[in-house]
Amino acid sequence: MMAKLDDQINRLGLWAVFVVLISFVITLFLPLDVPDGLSATQAERVDWLQINRVAFILGWINQLLAMMALTAVFLSTTWQIRRTNPLRALIAGLVTCASFIVFLVSMAFWHIPCS
Repeated sequence: MMAKLDDQINRLGLWAVFVVLISFVITLFLPLDVPDGLSATQAERVDWLQINRVAFILGWINQLLAMMALTAVFLSTTWQIRRTNPLRALIAGLVTCASFIVFLVSMAFWHIPCS
């Protein structure tokens, strides 16, 4: 029973690595901010967002999927070390889950533009 679960988690980790690599390539083509974002005015940001709304939403979703896949990679790695270092695996799993929650909160506050 445990060997089957190990195989499933290993397979999940492998597929998650593929998703991370694919999402990295997709990130190269999708915008996440206005060109010259630091110097752009609020009006320029709103205009850019209205023009590039679909690309921005797709980039935002891609970033979210990449972080979910990277979390799965880290959690499958913690599953691998649980036999030799159970406390280290527990702490690494908790830190990974906490970092994912922090990522979600930061996306909600800083990446959703308000007009």
